[in-house]
Amino acid sequence: MDKTLLVAQIAKELEGIKGWVVSDCLIKKTFCFDNHIDVIKFVEAVSLEAISSNVYPELKITFEKVDIIFEVEDDLSIYSQIDLIKKIEMFCDCYNPK
Repeated sequence: MDKTLLVAQIAKELEGIKGWVVSDCLIKKTFCFDNHIDVIKFVEAVSLEAISSNVYPELKITFEKVDIIFEVEDDLSIYSQIDLIKKIEMFCDCYNPK
């Protein structure tokens, strides 16, 4: 499938999920926290979920911020990526993002 169509399909799937941006064949969101401890706990939770889902986003970690970035590769991988995004959204409030 054409990547432009994939990006449009992903954007439609993520319509109801706040904060995720789809552009240039990337899906990304920035999570901000009050302290570094919450960042580390959140990254650990995302990593464990990624391992169990066999989906590995890029994680950029700074003192109070985490950027999660997925690269849109093909139409098969996007469903796994979207499932992981939904799981992250389900548990992220436990880590007190701003």
